[in-house]
Formats: sequence, C-alpha cells, structure tokens
Amino acid sequence: MQEPKPLLLLAYLLIEGATPRDRLARLLWPDSSDPRNNLRVSLCKLRGWGVTVITDGDCLSAEHPSDHRTGGACGAGAGFLRGVELSGVSPELEDWVLGRREELAAQTQETLLREAALVTDRDELLDRAWHLPDAPLPSAGTLARFLSLCRAGTALHGSLSEELADLWDGTLPTREPLVQALLAGWLEGGVTWLAGDAAQWRPSLDCVRALLEADGQRVLSLHVPPGVGGQGPAQELEDQLTRACRSAAPRTLTVILTGAAHALTAALPNTLAGWPDVRFLVLGGVPAAGEGLILTLPDYCDGVMPGRAAGAERTRTRPAGTPLRALLPGGRGPAGLQRRCGQHRPPHGATGPPRGFLSARPTVRSPTRPDSTLGV
Repeated sequence: MQEPKPLLLLAYLLIEGATPRDRLARLLWPDSSDPRNNLRVSLCKLRGWGVTVITDGDCLSAEHPSDHRTGGACGAGAGFLRGVELSGVSPELEDWVLGRREELAAQTQETLLREAALVTDRDELLDRAWHLPDAPLPSAGTLARFLSLCRAGTALHGSLSEELADLWDGTLPTREPLVQALLAGWLEGGVTWLAGDAAQWRPSLDCVRALLEADGQRVLSLHVPPGVGGQGPAQELEDQLTRACRSAAPRTLTVILTGAAHALTAALPNTLAGWPDVRFLVLGGVPAAGEGLILTLPDYCDGVMPGRAAGAERTRTRPAGTPLRALLPGGRGPAGLQRRCGQHRPPHGATGPPRGFLSARPTVRSPTRPDSTLGV
C-alpha cells in the first residue's frame, strides 16, 4: 500500500478540488510543528507517482486517472480508502473519509436495489445490498424497499423485521413482507408509490388500512379522475383533499389515492408537495420526477408467500454500517451517522406513532395558501 498521508492528500484533492495549503496542512498534520513542510514532502511524492499537482495562488488541486466520480472505487465488497491508516489526521478528515465511504456505499446499495427490482432471482442481490460494508443505517423508507422485494421466511426477512420492530418500538402487527413494507413506508411519511399490478397490491393495502384504523388512525380513499388534460386532474385532486380534510377529524392524515396511471402522474407531483402533513399511498401510478418512495411489487407475489417454518431460528444480522460509530475513537463518526445514532425516537403504538403523535400537528396547510390552514 502507498504511504497513507500522500494517498489521503491525493483522494482529498481529487474529490474536493482546489483547497488552500493551510487547510490541507491542518487536516493531515494537526499535531505537527511544521505541517507546511509535511505538505511539501507529500506533494513531492504525489508528483513522483505521476500525479499532476496544480497550483493556483495558495490553493492546490490535482489531476489523475480515477473512478472516484462514478463511485467505482466502492464496488461490492470494496471500500473508500479501505485499509488506509487514519491515525494522526484531524477528526475532520477522519469524518470526511468515513462519510465518503458511507456515501459511496449508499450509491452501491441503491444500484443493487434497482437491479434486484428488475429480476426474479433477486435474493443474492438483496443480501449483498443489505450486508454492504459501510452502508448507512437503514431508514424506514430503505426498509420498505427491501421488504417489498424480499421473500418471507428468509434470513434477510428476519433481519428486516427486527430492524422495523426497532423503529416501531414494539411488536410488529404482521409478518407479511408486503404489509410490513407498506407500514415502513407509512412510518417514512410523505408519498409512497405502489408500482405494479394494483390488484396484487390490494390485499396488503387493505390489511394496512385495517391495522391503521384499529389503532385509531383515520384513512381516506380518494380517486383521481382522468380529467381533460392540463391542470384538470391536479385541481380536482386538490379540491377533493381540501373537502376531505375539512370534514375529517384532526388525525386524518393518511390518504389512499387511486386512478389511471396517466391521471395520477399528471396530478400528483406538484399537488402532493403542497400537503406536507398528509401521508399518501398511491396505487396505480409512478412519479415522473422520481419524488417520494417507490415500492416495487415482487414478480413472485401471487397471493401466497412462503412462510418460515415454526420454531426456525432467526439470526439477527444488522447492516455492516451499524457498528461503525461504536468502533470509532470517542464515538466520532460522520455528521449524518452521528445524528441518526443520537436521535431520540418516541415510542410507537401497535401500528405506528402514539395517539398523540399525529394529533399534535392538527393543522393541514393549504397548497394554494401555505400561510393558512384548513382548520382541522
């Protein structure tokens, strides 16, 4: 392996671009009595490796063949600067390296999930995506995407269920992967688009509705008409939402939308952005701009999902990124990871947030007048 400090310097310059000399010296040699001299020595080594070092006043940048822009350095099983010694560098640079690893791992995980959604034999792809080194801690939305694709009774399904139970802070009301996926999407909030055959989503969607209503949540069903083009479908949907929210109880924040795919695609992207306090489950369309959570119906979903044998053991396998913070000196980690680990989660009820969680926000903002509410 190349010497760590010149290698770290090269990686930083290639990714971050032009950087003042003093900043580079402080990042790499925070405890040195002469960090500028250390920087000069490392720059000489970079030139000896064939790296083009560019000087612009007091700023430095570098040019060298690299796959860092495409994320190729973090392919499956690889890691950004994996094995490079980080001792002796500043906490800021250490956090930068760890954060970059997590960012590239997240990109790789996204690629694997997209590939898994396109094939029927997806178990290996899902396992690779879940156990990817340095992957970020899974959000509810990430769990929803995995659950919508995995088979019931697998080791991966067991791990996903346990992660979802941690977010729930209680026993999950169901072991059905698709129902769990919808509940995870509901926890994520915002818009969840259900891609694929609407008829095959219906049983799981009906189950989620029953679970939410049993927990005291109010669920509305609205249909988006085809319209006549232009703003017709969007205006009709806005009018329906306004009427529904005015006539419903304060906790009416979950709306199931149905309609023709072209009507949903035309009406929703702009309309939904104006209703931040409402959870939407959209059946029959996909977003044109890719906004919101998209769940893919697995090809093998035929109404009968294989279950786990009674008494079968389930091994808890958290994603490889989970213990990252615990392994760092002093508990340091990338800013995003640290926020996730330290963020307090209020306890949830049997099907989600406690009864006061949603009703604590009883106002629903109008998309046409964001400064006013609908008085619910």
